[in-house]
Amino acid sequence: MVYPVDVNKYPVTCAYGVKGPRWVGGVHKGVDQACPVGTPVRSPVDGVVVGIGTTWGQSFGRHQVAIEFVSGKRTYTVNLAHMESSIVKIGQKIKAGTIIGKSGAEGNVSGPHVHTEVQKQRLWLKDGYVNPSIATDFKII
Repeated sequence: MVYPVDVNKYPVTCAYGVKGPRWVGGVHKGVDQACPVGTPVRSPVDGVVVGIGTTWGQSFGRHQVAIEFVSGKRTYTVNLAHMESSIVKIGQKIKAGTIIGKSGAEGNVSGPHVHTEVQKQRLWLKDGYVNPSIATDFKII
């Protein structure tokens, strides 16, 4: 996996697993990078777009993009949230690094950022999260 926005310019501002009252279950389930609204957001993986919009509810904003990908022998879904726009379509095959939209501040946010979340399946499940930073068969680089 690669970061959806340049990590040298926009470092991680909230890591996976940070505790706090703002998140479902009291723990942050993704990786956040604060960046200005309108920053190009790139796909972190090679995969297929399987969801766009509010499929997982309003908290991720109107332009969330879900991309299904295979790593090792397992299929995962990466969700990119809080974007102001998306330019991909469901069923579209994309490569890591492809621009998929622009960052924003939509949904449950305290400021503009991109939220990257990895799930073990396509549909959002309470306990289906994977730490994208330390998972054994893939890693954000």
